[in-house]
Amino acid sequence: MNYSEDFKIFVATINGEAENCGETSWKVIAHTIRNRIGFANWKSWSNIIQIVTKTGYDAYTQKNPPYKRAKKALDSGDISPKLMSLIRAVEPIFNGTEPDFTGGVVYYYSPKAQAELHKSDPSNYPSLVPPFVVSKSNPTQQVQIPGTEKDDMRWYKVITSIFDVSFVDNAGNPLAGATVDVVYNDKKPVPLFKDLITDQKGRIKKLKVCNYMGARFKVNGVLVKDKNNKEISLLGDGRNYASVIVVNNGKGGVKSKTDIHNQTPSPIVQQPSSTPNTQNNEEKVDQEQMNGNTSDVTFDIKNGTTIIERNGVEEWKVTVVDTGLDSMTGGRLARVKKYIGNETFMMTYGDGVGDININELLDFHKKEGALATVTAVKTPGRFGAFILNPGQTKVQHFREKATDDGTRINAGFFVLEPEVFNYIENDQSVWEEDALQRLS
Repeated sequence: MNYSEDFKIFVATINGEAENCGETSWKVIAHTIRNRIGFANWKSWSNIIQIVTKTGYDAYTQKNPPYKRAKKALDSGDISPKLMSLIRAVEPIFNGTEPDFTGGVVYYYSPKAQAELHKSDPSNYPSLVPPFVVSKSNPTQQVQIPGTEKDDMRWYKVITSIFDVSFVDNAGNPLAGATVDVVYNDKKPVPLFKDLITDQKGRIKKLKVCNYMGARFKVNGVLVKDKNNKEISLLGDGRNYASVIVVNNGKGGVKSKTDIHNQTPSPIVQQPSSTPNTQNNEEKVDQEQMNGNTSDVTFDIKNGTTIIERNGVEEWKVTVVDTGLDSMTGGRLARVKKYIGNETFMMTYGDGVGDININELLDFHKKEGALATVTAVKTPGRFGAFILNPGQTKVQHFREKATDDGTRINAGFFVLEPEVFNYIENDQSVWEEDALQRLS
């Protein structure tokens, strides 16, 4: 196949960075490249090839042997099955058709490689961890990504918010057709967010902002400031916002900053803060509901968006998986393997309802050291029974619907170790007939 030069460099760089890693790690590195475009320290770069060649990917800058091997193979067309697997894994990411599943990872490193570099070149690699791991000015958070546990990789993101920004005048009318530049402290327009034209609602495309570089705005060439002549600046805090910015000849403020999605729910949910020029008709939030311990969530699966309608305190992450139209129970469980990782997990049926003490069940499972723990329930009696001796017509004893004859049935709540996946062969495996029989 004929690949573009940019794509060859992209693939060769990923091969050079992680030749001996698995497919998920290849994908994560591809996403780090795309996640950097126009963001934070990389705000000046607007495409993949600029990120690869100008932002410090060692495989590219040093042209290490794995990079050279992949580039030579791509140039000649003599592509090995393993390299073809890499190509197929990362091509959708290069083309921008695969959504990011990493949570915004932009940094990574190999502890073993870092240790070797520290030993061989301590002047350039003075520590066993890269600077971004311990930076106080540009703080990062480590991210655990299922499917990469066996690879010698550590993944990191910066605290980020996504802003859905719209501009209005002092009367609240949308500024349609205005020209907007996103700038930072240096006041230079970010290439990816330069000469944006607001739509009929005064909106521009969504903006990703980190927690150490405030995004500012020029509207029709004028830097937007508040009534105290202070520059309007948006900073990321781990939550996503819909923000309305009031503009009046270059001066205004943030009219409202409404939380629409919480990436990292906090134990106490606070009302969004606003500037003194917040309008009286700003949307009010029911304080009693906000202090509750539940959330109302809308998932738009087609468009890939999540909206927290009402935010409580659950620290949940929900993954909805297509397990197949005709898969059996074991096959459906196997379909979620890549999302489980190497952790103990729980499983129940779609119609499972029960009064189960989850903590006690988990403690029991750990104490027993089993691969699988199943809850049990007494068999409910279906019919009344009586004793009738042979040849007699007189009932000797009657018992109404016996509830405990010593039989227990599967209550449908399980605690499992990841090794149980080894007992599931394919989509047609029945969990109860195949895996459980072999585990018991």
